[in-house]
Amino acid sequence: MKSFRSGLLSVLSSVKLTISLLLILAAMGIIGTVLPQEEPQEVFGLCRLLSALKLYDVFHSVLFYLVMILLTLNLVFCSISRFPQALKRFRGEVEGARFKRKETLTLRLDPDEIRKKIHFLLKRRRYTIFTSPGENELRGQKGLLSYLGAYIVHAGVFVLLVGTLMSSLLSLEGYVNIREGETVDHIETGRNNPISRSLPFQIHLEKFTVEWYENGMPKQYRSDLKILKDGKTAIEAPLTVNHPIVVDGFYIYQASYGEMPTPEARLLIIHGREKIGEITVTEGKAFPLPRDEKVKVSVLRVESDFMRMGPAVKLAIHSDGGEFVFWVFKQIEEIVTSNPGILKEVPMINPHLYPPYTFVLTGLKSALYSGLQVKRDPGAPLVGVGAIIVIFGLIVTYFISPRSLTIRWERKDTGTEIYIKGTAAKDASALNRDLSYLIGELKE
Repeated sequence: MKSFRSGLLSVLSSVKLTISLLLILAAMGIIGTVLPQEEPQEVFGLCRLLSALKLYDVFHSVLFYLVMILLTLNLVFCSISRFPQALKRFRGEVEGARFKRKETLTLRLDPDEIRKKIHFLLKRRRYTIFTSPGENELRGQKGLLSYLGAYIVHAGVFVLLVGTLMSSLLSLEGYVNIREGETVDHIETGRNNPISRSLPFQIHLEKFTVEWYENGMPKQYRSDLKILKDGKTAIEAPLTVNHPIVVDGFYIYQASYGEMPTPEARLLIIHGREKIGEITVTEGKAFPLPRDEKVKVSVLRVESDFMRMGPAVKLAIHSDGGEFVFWVFKQIEEIVTSNPGILKEVPMINPHLYPPYTFVLTGLKSALYSGLQVKRDPGAPLVGVGAIIVIFGLIVTYFISPRSLTIRWERKDTGTEIYIKGTAAKDASALNRDLSYLIGELKE
């Protein structure tokens, strides 16, 4: 059991595992770049295999989560196994010094005065002074935080990995188009296969305005929103591009705008050959038939592109002679020209089904809509913090030079002889500057 445990720990803390996992992540990154990360509408052949392997959503696949978890564990165990040695180097003398320098000088000063002066000079150069075994020795160290730089980077990467996992598992992003006066409580996620996702609040669009340049290009578009919770207004604020509204961790962005049909249409009614009026009708409502107000016409549906044959309205006429249900297409002439005899074969699309009346669809009413993007990413703050920690760790590792100065002195007939030893793991120039400063100040 112990051998199995030690073997498992050895594997989890190995650099080979790190390299292997990074290579797998790199391969998944290439796949995620080459393949569109959206499930195609029609899946067959090779696409079926790719879909089964989750390669159309590689960053939400089981393999991606497994690699991220293993990489996190590998990072933790690597750091734990090597940290004690780094901590000793942080607390002790500079080991593995690449640069060494020794100096000797004689001063006619009392040893106590020399000790005080050296102590003062080391402090001025921001050295940490450690207790020495002898009374005639001082040891100062500087920049030892560099030995922990790699572990600071590890800590930052760990936070990054946790943030990435949280983003992958808990993030939500979707879109919704909303007209003035409408209230929505859901968004659509995905493009090819959209899924409706509920929101813990409601979005109400009070007003939508667009400002234009003289050349007709949009200058700015703005949505005046109300965020409702339990039927009460929680937030009321304008929404413009690059200025999101934040609600309970959700970011609402002004993403787009456009025109969308309303449930209203314009109908021209002809009696025989006489045009007797053009009226606006609304889906779900009824209106009296002109010149025969006892007959009611119900508007069952209003479609912007019914069966790919263009705008259409479905009507139901209730009369003593029975009920007549039929569609009125705006492009009925083109439909009849392309399909001669279709009105007899499919009387349900015949606008003359209730003679002597003929119904003509002149158009659908449209209104501007505001396109909103709603996004929640609980891992984003952790990713940001992790990136800052990584940058700090890299600065500590590569821009801080660990160095040590050991000063020992002895009382002799000619004066007090001082022995100075300096070591540095890198940046010999910084060590030489400290030594030159110390020697110059001691000789004054």
